[in-house]
Amino acid sequence: MKWLKSLIVAATLQVLAGTSGHAGANLDQIKQAGVFKVGTEGTYAPFTYHDASGALVGFDVEIAKAIAERLGVKA
Repeated sequence: MKWLKSLIVAATLQVLAGTSGHAGANLDQIKQAGVFKVGTEGTYAPFTYHDASGALVGFDVEIAKAIAERLGVKA
């Protein structure tokens, strides 16, 4: 049983180590472009939906705008 836990921990660490380097490159691309783009369908209220004017609104839209604001870019 101990070897199974060790195997799981080793596999998890290997996966995490392989993904950590990509975040910095993506962040640099976002800041360089000056725009934070998020794709959504707008079909799952209250997360994203279209208001009466056809604009996307909802929780996901608000979160994306908050992230863009913290990064200093447009949403």
